[in-house]
Amino acid sequence: MQYRSLRERVGLFGSTPLLTAVRLRAHFDEHASSRRSAFVPVRRRRGATQTKNASAPPMFEPTNEWEEILPNQVLPAGLHIRVNLQTGKKEAKLID
Repeated sequence: MQYRSLRERVGLFGSTPLLTAVRLRAHFDEHASSRRSAFVPVRRRRGATQTKNASAPPMFEPTNEWEEILPNQVLPAGLHIRVNLQTGKKEAKLID
C-alpha cells in the first residue's frame, strides 16, 4: 500500500488545531512504522511551580443589572445568563 505524503493528506486544513494534532499523529505513525517502534502519548500534569505563577480567573460579582461576562470568568450558580447574538457579548445578572 502506498502512503501519500503528510502534506497531501492534510491539504488545506492544516492550520486548524484538530488537524494539526492529526498531522502530528500521522508524522509519528510514519516514523514508527519505518522503525518498528511505538510512541505512547503521555499526559503531563501541572506541577506546583506552574500553578503558583498562574493567576486564578476573576470571580463574577452578580448584581440586579446586566453585567458583561469576561473570558474565563467564573460564574456562581443561580444567575440569568444571556448572549447577544449580534455582538457575541455574554451578560449575567441575579434572578429577580
